Amino acid sequence: MITLATSQDVFYLVLSLCIVLVTVFLCVALFHLSRALKEVSLVTRDVRERIEKVTNFFTIMRDKIISFGLKGLMAMISSFRGREKNDSKKKK
Repeated sequence: MITLATSQDVFYLVLSLCIVLVTVFLCVALFHLSRALKEVSLVTRDVRERIEKVTNFFTIMRDKIISFGLKGLMAMISSFRGREKNDSKKKK
């Protein structure tokens, strides 16, 4: 059994209890911090994947728009060339 002969014994007992309580508090705080960091990691990975999907979508759309625009431009150029040839034949 604990004998408290002097006030110094009481001080050491209270000090040891405080150290134990602070240690338990720090362990719980570290546990919650590690869980929060894990959640942040998961959210970051999810956001990174979504941004990659959006980037891929816009890249594909850009390529399709450019391809469609070039096809239309080539069709317009060929129709203008056809008109110029027809106009030059009519003038002769």
